[in-house]
Amino acid sequence: MTRARRQRGFTLTEMMVVVAIIGVLLTLALVYLRPQAKTVDIANRVGDLVQETTRRAVALGPVRPDVVTALLATNTPIVARARTRLTATGLTGAPITFRMERFVEDPLPAATGQWIVTSTYTTDPSVAGISFGPGTGSAAALTLNATWTALQIYCDPDSTCQPFSLFFQNLHDPPGTANYQARLSILPLGGAILTRPDWN
Repeated sequence: MTRARRQRGFTLTEMMVVVAIIGVLLTLALVYLRPQAKTVDIANRVGDLVQETTRRAVALGPVRPDVVTALLATNTPIVARARTRLTATGLTGAPITFRMERFVEDPLPAATGQWIVTSTYTTDPSVAGISFGPGTGSAAALTLNATWTALQIYCDPDSTCQPFSLFFQNLHDPPGTANYQARLSILPLGGAILTRPDWN
């Protein structure tokens, strides 16, 4: 009487179950280990750019007096004396690109100058710029503008900047969650910043 030899190994069903489990674990690892941008961190990064804009204005020193006099004919004093500024481009509800620019006077005898881009920063694709307004305060207290090309924050060599509040929103997190909104307020003296994880 011959005995049937038992084959050792895995069945096809067992192999398919193992492959499916590995696939699920890899998917979970990719989703949960991928770095996710926090809205308040993006606001802080833009705030760092504002502080660098202020530091650069102080380091570069005053604008030539003849250029300031010519600029005062059509600008406010803070704009006429400004050595650096922060501008932005982008659409409401989308990532925004911020640019730090410095003012360079044209050679004498011209009493003019040009803005030169020195640094740029684009917000994470998951965080959108919603609006901004002159002054510091909540979204309800300010007159807001959603046209980011209109944003121009000027900084003088005496370390003062125009006060503004910028409002950001996460595109993936639901309303009411901790990472949903953030506010960046730029204070007038020294380019100091205040960030909050909400719009209040």
